[in-house]
Amino acid sequence: MLDHKARMVYLITVFRISEHAKKLKQEGRTALMDFIRKQIAPTVDYREWNQLEHDISELKKTVNRYMIDGLMTSLKPEKISSEAEKIFQDDISELDSKVRDEMKKIDLKKLKESIPKDQMEQLNNLFDMVLKEKGDEEKR
Repeated sequence: MLDHKARMVYLITVFRISEHAKKLKQEGRTALMDFIRKQIAPTVDYREWNQLEHDISELKKTVNRYMIDGLMTSLKPEKISSEAEKIFQDDISELDSKVRDEMKKIDLKKLKESIPKDQMEQLNNLFDMVLKEKGDEEKR
């Protein structure tokens, strides 16, 4: 059984990805979350709720950074030290094969709206490499 803190993390996550929740105004969303929190995670107070929101936002940034780093690494294995390459060869090969097929499904216009400019430049370079590898010259 999940403890109240884990339930609250789940609640926050649901509200961040739910299309229905996104349509609510901030006040309504907060009120609804508070109502649900009282039902499923009553021991989580506002201070802890606020901290969880902050921690989730920071973790999202970290995960996004690692995803970009992982993508760059998987597409440029020659830049990895030989020792690291030996350790991660299977992971990198698997990541590389899975990522290449998924890259074309990404909505670049939507992505550009939510990613900082410097990271978007890295992603553009990454997409260019993937498209060149695939032999496609799609316009962004």
